[in-house]
Amino acid sequence: MKRFDEHTLEVLEYPKIIALLQGQCLTAYGVAEISRFAPVQDLQLIQTRMAEIAQMKDIIRFGEAFPLYRLEDIREIIGKAKAEGIIIEPAEMLKVRELIEVGGGLNGYAKDERDKFPTIAGYLEKIHPFPEIRKEIVKAIDHNGSVLDSASSELKKIRLEIAESRRKIINRLERILADRHKSPGWQDDMVTQRDGRYVIPVISGQFRSDSGIIHDRSQSGATLYVEPTETVELNNQLGLLLQDERLEIDRILRHITAMIGAAADRLQQNCEMIGRLDAIHAAALFAIKTESNHAVVGGKSHLDLRNARHPLLLYYAADKNSIIPSDLSLGNGRQAIIITGPNTGGKTVLLKTVGLLVLMAQTGLHIPADEKSEIGIFRNIFADIGDEQSIELSLSTFSSHIRQIIYAVRHAGPDSLVLFDEIGAGTDPKEGSALAEGILLKMVDLGALVIVTTHYSQLKTLPMHHPEIENASFEFDRESLQPTFRLLTGIPGSSYAVEIARRLGMPSDIADVAMQLLGKGERSL
Repeated sequence: MKRFDEHTLEVLEYPKIIALLQGQCLTAYGVAEISRFAPVQDLQLIQTRMAEIAQMKDIIRFGEAFPLYRLEDIREIIGKAKAEGIIIEPAEMLKVRELIEVGGGLNGYAKDERDKFPTIAGYLEKIHPFPEIRKEIVKAIDHNGSVLDSASSELKKIRLEIAESRRKIINRLERILADRHKSPGWQDDMVTQRDGRYVIPVISGQFRSDSGIIHDRSQSGATLYVEPTETVELNNQLGLLLQDERLEIDRILRHITAMIGAAADRLQQNCEMIGRLDAIHAAALFAIKTESNHAVVGGKSHLDLRNARHPLLLYYAADKNSIIPSDLSLGNGRQAIIITGPNTGGKTVLLKTVGLLVLMAQTGLHIPADEKSEIGIFRNIFADIGDEQSIELSLSTFSSHIRQIIYAVRHAGPDSLVLFDEIGAGTDPKEGSALAEGILLKMVDLGALVIVTTHYSQLKTLPMHHPEIENASFEFDRESLQPTFRLLTGIPGSSYAVEIARRLGMPSDIADVAMQLLGKGERSL
């Protein structure tokens, strides 16, 4: 499958959309699924994903809370359970339990209403619940990752014997401590443990070799930690019980590991389905936040965007009504649009909006435009936007732009969308204008759909001789000297540079001379 040009994806800020979608994900599987999103030419894939997102939007808005929760990626743990002789740690088993619980919630979600979201229901039905594995983990492992007495009757029995054995040892040692003569100032008089065996403190000068076994001594050497002879056998019995406990815990963990290993392939499928659902859920949340809709996608390359707005502006806007929508149509005889108007009027944002919405639509995402908007399938998008001076190649801004334009000319065709910002800028205005006209006409000749922004007056006259090219401009309020960000199709715009300078305080004699130099032709356009 052909991939879109990485430079185009970057300048149109497509990676930012992907990053925001990943930020909406609740699971590592969803993040991984989103990372595989890309603009494609596969209409079936596009339409399927758009339908999935539409169904998930309805679930979020009108259905029960969708049972997705935060999950780490445990596919490596699941794979490890299949390996011979490997035991999964209790803490890892808790993560498997979390996966199973989320899967169980999804498997049982809204079973009586699934006819309302058939595609999502198909994913839910592919998730296995595994109640038997969950039951074993709940019975065996507490929330801290410790093995519970309830893990098996044998473990419970052993632990009761361990408790009784410890009680006997401690009672015997406490009696020994109580019976012996205490020296003046002696305070360290309590049962403790050394090397897993219970001992009592003895002043080094009072120790007799036949009274017990020395296991440790204090830093000063004044105190010895001794296991009395009469508790050696009790300590030995405790050691054997502790060994039995370890063996039983090992058996329990092996049993649960084997259950996970036997279900590993289906658990991995759960991870995949949860990731897919999480990705769709994230895309639906993003669509709701950006007021996006299911556009009409398909057919030959064309555009009919209605009330289109930039998704990143909408995502971060405190007041979404402040983002002014635009209508723009290409195809059906209209091949190119030349957008003119003052700086900061919205020209560059419109180019990015058009390009980004096409990329999103061909990814199968909903777009912030009217649901009657139409986007055909493009095989190529070429965008040259902004100041991309290359320090590494010692290229000027002009040279950098020209390299991108040459690349587009060599690869563009009837199924291409070309977006050039300030075409021909960065050099002598006369030469830049002539070059821009030549490039634009070449793109039209190649059959590409083109949108360019410019300040060159010469380009504004092209529609007079080429009916497939149309002028457009952004409205400008002359009273407030502020752009309104409203796109006016069929009308060339002015940069209003002289007028803005006059209103900002430029002396009238300078402004008058400038207006005279502009000439009647430019003023009458």
